[in-house]
Amino acid sequence: MSARAIACGLILCASVESASAASDVAVEGQTPVRQVQPLDGLQGRALKPGIPQGRSVRIAGIVQPASFSFRRPSRYFLRVDLPGNKSYTVRYLVADRQVLFGMMGRYVRVEGREYWLDGNEIPVLVADRVIDEPAPDGDR
Repeated sequence: MSARAIACGLILCASVESASAASDVAVEGQTPVRQVQPLDGLQGRALKPGIPQGRSVRIAGIVQPASFSFRRPSRYFLRVDLPGNKSYTVRYLVADRQVLFGMMGRYVRVEGREYWLDGNEIPVLVADRVIDEPAPDGDR
């Protein structure tokens, strides 16, 4: 079953397009993996008012597992390393779990739609594409 994120008032929900359609996350150089729960952790979550939702984003960083939290919107996030051994979480990631698990610790470029959830300071990126890329010098 395929689902895509849509804004329902100020609540993020799933919109079923077709009961027989398969939704895939494109992974360059690999066979796409069928999405099992494309909106894992986002259904029924309130969106922040006054912020544009669902804008197209392309961002690069390192895929990391998120620590447990009741407010955590995803099991994975995208990290950017900064000079001086500091890192910064730039987006929570929502995509096929197998794809993100296989990319853990790797430098990737992610393309998708960005959503700001009420109660979270870091936006959520619902991935359309996850592309393995060579890391810039000093990022691995």
